[in-house]
Formats: sequence, C-alpha cells, structure tokens
Amino acid sequence: MRKIFFNLLSLILLGSCVVSTPAASPTVVPTSTPQPASTPRPDWITYLNPSLGVTIQYPKSWRYGPMIENADRYTGENGFLEVTGFVVEGVSLAGVCAGEANPFGDVYGRNPDLKYFKQNGLDACLVLPSADQPEPALGRSAILVRLPKTIRNAEVQANHIRVLTSKNFLNDILASLSIKF
Repeated sequence: MRKIFFNLLSLILLGSCVVSTPAASPTVVPTSTPQPASTPRPDWITYLNPSLGVTIQYPKSWRYGPMIENADRYTGENGFLEVTGFVVEGVSLAGVCAGEANPFGDVYGRNPDLKYFKQNGLDACLVLPSADQPEPALGRSAILVRLPKTIRNAEVQANHIRVLTSKNFLNDILASLSIKF
C-alpha cells in the first residue's frame, strides 16, 4: 500500500512538471533599423510623452481619448495610435513580444509575425497580425521597445514601451518614432 502511494505521488509530481513546461521562445532575427522621418509630415502632428522620452507623429484628423489602462490613445475613422509604458522584469524581449503576440486569445490572429530590430539603438520588435486576425482587432499591430533601465517617476514606471497602431499606418509611425532615454 505504501509503495502504491509513493508511486502515485511520484506520477502526480512528474505530471505536474510536464504540464508546466513553457513553449519555446521565438528566434530573434535582426532586421534593418527603420530610419526616422527627416522632416515632419505636414498632414501629421507630433505626440510627445516626456516621461517615457517618446516622440511620434500621427495624422492630424485623429483625436485624443479615451485613455485605456494608462495608455494615451488617439483615434480616427481610418486608424489609431496607443502609447504606454509598462514593467516586465526577468523576461527576455522575445518573451515579452511572444506574450504580446498571443495574450488571451488571437488578437493578432493565430500566427502573428514577430520581427526584431533596433530602434534608436534599443532592442525592439514588431508584432504583425496574421491573415486570420479577428475582425474587432483588424489591422492592430504593435511596436515594443525595451528600455535600458526602468523609469520610475511620479507619472510612470516602465522598462518597456508599447505602441499599438493600425497596420496601414505602421511604417509611417515607426519611421517617426523617437525614444530619448
């Protein structure tokens, strides 16, 4: 009886170890660094967040609000921009990007594309939606940038910056993104 109990206990403990095995991290593949826009676009305006050191341009027709989970959000009939800082400790950028790509559901579709690069000398990634991205999130893409150290002040605590935007504006927004740390 005692032997059966210990064998059963061993199987339970071994089984729990197998169940908790994490998924493999995506491979980091560096790509070319997008170049900032040399002059501001006349039909765009500049967003500045001094607490995060972020500057981005976005279309003039987009309007502020509402703030969602401490993120500045701008929307228009043809797109959106959302900027926030957040803290994740002890996880690689690949892990943070994989977590963004597959949060709780298929916000970016079942097989989002992750691209790694440098933005203003900082490690960054793009999360690009797959063709099966669900309708409510259609076109949502993300830029994630890891900061070299955690910012802690009255306005923000962050060691990462997340920029969410519509895929059709991603290249222009990425080209205008400047981070001064």
